[in-house]
Amino acid sequence: MIRPVLALAVLLSHAPVLAGGSWQYFTSTDPFTDQVYAAAAARSKDGTGKIMIRCTDFQKLDILIHFGAPLGLGPDNPTPLIRYRVDANPAMESMGIISADFRAVFVAKDVEKLAMLVGLLAGSKFLIETQDATGRRHLKQFDLKGSTPPIRRVVDRCQGEQYPKSLMQAPGG
Repeated sequence: MIRPVLALAVLLSHAPVLAGGSWQYFTSTDPFTDQVYAAAAARSKDGTGKIMIRCTDFQKLDILIHFGAPLGLGPDNPTPLIRYRVDANPAMESMGIISADFRAVFVAKDVEKLAMLVGLLAGSKFLIETQDATGRRHLKQFDLKGSTPPIRRVVDRCQGEQYPKSLMQAPGG
């Protein structure tokens, strides 16, 4: 569990300062392992949350959403349900994995990451929510304008068969 916490801390501490809706691409190197991370990230419209699509080891793709508040989940409930919606499309559900700081959720399954990536590349607005241990909803909205180039750079860097380029093509891109 220490490795994901360290990776999240390294990425968040080396990420550029993001304005709400402004997508950025960046790389960072873990000072303890020399592992290189590439990431695309943006702040939520309210400025309190963050979404990050990252690639580690040039093959493992992660999507994480930092909700900016303690979710109250933990070792007894490490797989929170997340709901998301791209534009006016039907809402989708996915299981997440809670981060060690209990403020962020990782998308758990590769097939769900792929579905979310396709939506992020094709859409203009992204809503995502989860509930904390008390049942309180945590909702974040992200503007997807300008997201395609940085997300594609991350996906291209991963070069995994897991995310075929043909499925990553967004309209007009």
